[in-house]
Amino acid sequence: MFLDADDGFRALADAIDTPRMFLKACAPPTDVLAIVPPRWTLQSVAWMMLQVPQATDPAARLPNGYRLDLTTQDEVLYAVVLDAAGSPAASGYAASAGGVFCYDRIVTQPDHYRRGLGRVIMATLGQHQPAGTHRVLAATNAGRALYETLGWQVVAPYTTIEIAQP
Repeated sequence: MFLDADDGFRALADAIDTPRMFLKACAPPTDVLAIVPPRWTLQSVAWMMLQVPQATDPAARLPNGYRLDLTTQDEVLYAVVLDAAGSPAASGYAASAGGVFCYDRIVTQPDHYRRGLGRVIMATLGQHQPAGTHRVLAATNAGRALYETLGWQVVAPYTTIEIAQP
């Protein structure tokens, strides 16, 4: 990932011609596509978000019929909310490095929307944030709506490009 669509980004895009390769930049898609060869196509646009100043995690209550599991492997936290049948209803990851606490792949399954499960995942992971780190995540449009209610702010578009398979 690059912090901008700069000369380093352009040079890397020029050097790669293998299909299914991805490059990501915190820049608008028009800026990214303007500097790369035409073999690169827009894969997605998301939002880079920070929680500054860091808000206190709102109380998140697990609804009846669900249970929460939290595991850690290789310093990566994984939180999952399971439904009554034991199937994942919502999940997410977080890890800390270089003064940043990064949330990743926060997902709620469609059959479980509007029950506060995303808030439960975010609050659970946030309880394990190391002191002195700053929260960051890349959000889809749907996720952005939730995160903004939790005190997160968009700082940049997050553009992904790829070389499609022939």
